[in-house]
Amino acid sequence: MSSLWNRRAQNAAGTAVLVAAIAALIIVYILFLSPEDRADLLGEGGGDQGVFPGGDTEGGLTNPVTVLRENIGMISVARSNTIEHTIPSTKILTQVNADEIKRIEALYVKRGAFEEKTKSIKFTMDGAITHNLLLSFNVKTASGRLIILLNGEEIFNKKVTESSPKPIPLDMDYLDIENELVFMVSSPGGAFWKINEYQLENILISADIVDYSRSFAEQHFSMSENEYQNIENAELKYTPNCQPGANAPLSVVLNSQIIFSGLPLCNAVNRIETAKEILIQGDNALTFQSQQGIYEINNVKLKTTLKQAVDPTYYFDIPPNLYEYVDRRKADVFVLLRFTDPDTVKQGTITVNGHKAHFKTNGAYYHTRISSYAQDGSNSIKITPDSDSLEITELRVDVA
Repeated sequence: MSSLWNRRAQNAAGTAVLVAAIAALIIVYILFLSPEDRADLLGEGGGDQGVFPGGDTEGGLTNPVTVLRENIGMISVARSNTIEHTIPSTKILTQVNADEIKRIEALYVKRGAFEEKTKSIKFTMDGAITHNLLLSFNVKTASGRLIILLNGEEIFNKKVTESSPKPIPLDMDYLDIENELVFMVSSPGGAFWKINEYQLENILISADIVDYSRSFAEQHFSMSENEYQNIENAELKYTPNCQPGANAPLSVVLNSQIIFSGLPLCNAVNRIETAKEILIQGDNALTFQSQQGIYEINNVKLKTTLKQAVDPTYYFDIPPNLYEYVDRRKADVFVLLRFTDPDTVKQGTITVNGHKAHFKTNGAYYHTRISSYAQDGSNSIKITPDSDSLEITELRVDVA
């Protein structure tokens, strides 16, 4: 019988040793956990569930009491009062080039009492912008008056006495996409035996073709959400290298809206105040354009002045009867942050009644105790992001 009791005593002692060993291992395991994991295990730090410990302490609160709930949204901090966007230099010009539209080696027209010979030349205007359209030719034989029609409209009717007469302007009002010049000669009248004739050589239709392909230049710059939301004012600066009086007006277009049109100050800094409403969060397009002359646009910069960053402060009240639980350590005060992005690292500072506590989490939620910072009655709390911005779906303060 005594041996049975001895065996039972030995088994009990062995069990006690085993329990003690397991407890020691658990304590060592907890001690070697990282601070974040240890806080999660003990219910003291950030997590991803959005629930609070507490509520089961003897003599404590049965259910958590929410004293603050705010849907915050985006909060940001401007690290510099100004942001300057440097935009590449550019050159715009309108080129005018003399161009040959149609050339004929020779033509012959005549008219007598009983016969007439005319000549037609057709040419196409392909949509290019043209100026100073001219008809020129050399005269080898001439008698009577030379008559020329453009699309049925008479543009010339006189006797030519020079071998190389001055070019004849072709009226732009008479021109179309498809055009026809008709050459003919005047009648000899009662001299029925006579024939009036013209033999022309090197017939040329020419024009000044205006090339607008380089008359404008578009540049782009990007604006972050944080910058756009905090803009107080904006200014565009540029220096146009040009010859005063030699150019047409310059237009400056920002995001399809004209912000300047006129003659700029050549070889000097030009400034344009720009309204926030014209700017865009994300990609912005800036265009310089002119219909004549040459502009070299240098030192292009858009500078934004930002509002002073102010972290929003929120207030909550802990009534005396509720704070009594906190004061007697029968309840704690917790702050919960819920984020829109569950995957990225979120970090910043929580300030409660002037006391600061840093937080860092990559979860969708973060919660921590702030009992030692809370006070009876009115309390304040604000969140300051470490990065440029932080999006918080919900800020909540509970007593539990």
